[in-house]
Amino acid sequence: MAIKFDFYTGLRAGELLGLTWDCVNFDNNTVRINKQVQRNKNFSYKADSKTILGFVYNTKTDTSTRTIKVLPKLMADLTEYKQAQNILKKKLGKDYCKFNLVFPREDGYFTDAGTFLDAFSRIQKKLDIPHRNVHAMRHTFATRALESGMKSIVVSRLLGHASITITHDIYGHVIPDFAEQELEKLEGMYV
Repeated sequence: MAIKFDFYTGLRAGELLGLTWDCVNFDNNTVRINKQVQRNKNFSYKADSKTILGFVYNTKTDTSTRTIKVLPKLMADLTEYKQAQNILKKKLGKDYCKFNLVFPREDGYFTDAGTFLDAFSRIQKKLDIPHRNVHAMRHTFATRALESGMKSIVVSRLLGHASITITHDIYGHVIPDFAEQELEKLEGMYV
């Protein structure tokens, strides 16, 4: 479900893995992006590891903190996913970590970005598709959105880019493909 959700929202991996249920609004078909999961230094002197996964309560840029609309069909799938997650939560009881994550490990703990990449890679291999990193889902979302005619300012806001210039710099190669179609709109007005 996390991969499907990412293909249709274009979230950064940290944003996707840091999404919590309190940020999902099923009534309005929106999700609020206000934090991310990342590896942080573990300063505990008793630590087994030099890093630890955790929330970072800020996003990449000011505009990365955002609320985005999500397709109703995707939200319906997310509802079914949540129901299955609730069954697992109930089964694990007190052994289920209470981070309220939408896309956790089976025990409710944070999913590491590397683990997510491994799962994505296995799926690609199984489907015999050329290997791509997780960020490719974000690029696929943006490219398909622009190809379908979505305005670049909307794509920019959905992606949480600091400015539309960033969107144009990264995805400008998609936009010229529409120049001919856009000019055809003017032909009927030509006198």
